[in-house]
Amino acid sequence: MNGQSLRGKVAVVTGASRGMGKGIARVLGAYGMTVYITGRSSRSTSKTEDYGATIEEVADIVNANRGEGIPVKCDHTNDEEVEALFKRIKREKGQLELLVNNVWGGYESKGFQAFKQVFWRQPTELWDYKINAAIRAHFMASYFATKYFFSHQKQGTIINISTKLDEENYIGDLLYTLSKKATDNLTYLMAQDFRRDDIRVPVLSLYPGDLVATEMVLETQYVNPDEKPEFTGRAVAELASDVGLMQRTGQCISVSKVAEIYGFSDR
Repeated sequence: MNGQSLRGKVAVVTGASRGMGKGIARVLGAYGMTVYITGRSSRSTSKTEDYGATIEEVADIVNANRGEGIPVKCDHTNDEEVEALFKRIKREKGQLELLVNNVWGGYESKGFQAFKQVFWRQPTELWDYKINAAIRAHFMASYFATKYFFSHQKQGTIINISTKLDEENYIGDLLYTLSKKATDNLTYLMAQDFRRDDIRVPVLSLYPGDLVATEMVLETQYVNPDEKPEFTGRAVAELASDVGLMQRTGQCISVSKVAEIYGFSDR
């Protein structure tokens, strides 16, 4: 990838105080992007579920990696806060080239302990964590990104972080599966609407490996993870810099496939 192609461009990475989002923000910073880092874990409050860093700490990492990190405390289930985020970007930068919808609340509260239980034995509030703090959050961020930027710029990129689910073998968690399948449908349908208005904003669902070395995985699992969060970050950067990405709009693609296409590895 030509590292200069992303330098000076602006990205939003939602839910970037830890895990996948943190790794993506770190890589985008290394390519010289301005990265708005959103999340609820802040130095002024506390860390969500006591995992990961704060948005300010991740911004410091981005700044140290040659980019510009801008932390924004944002609850992505609060539409007013989400709209305020994009209004702020409009005011401060006047441009947005990349939206990475990464925020995911599915393992909060009792979500991790209840994973793969039958739905009637799961707490009902997991609907809010796995649906509202995921697929609805992706929709609203995309809505405001388009309202304030993409519909006028006629270009940009949206990448929805999702999960590859086997079409035949149900993994055993109804809400998780519903959320990820809905994310992929959102990807496809947004791509169709952009085509209707001749807006060149490719939208893709990106599948990391089955077990990524996030803070939660490293603390709770006893097996070696498949890949690092930065591997997904590199895939995001490669896709965002590809001028021919419209050919793939509406599609779902794995991080490993992106690495094969663009010729990089998880090192």
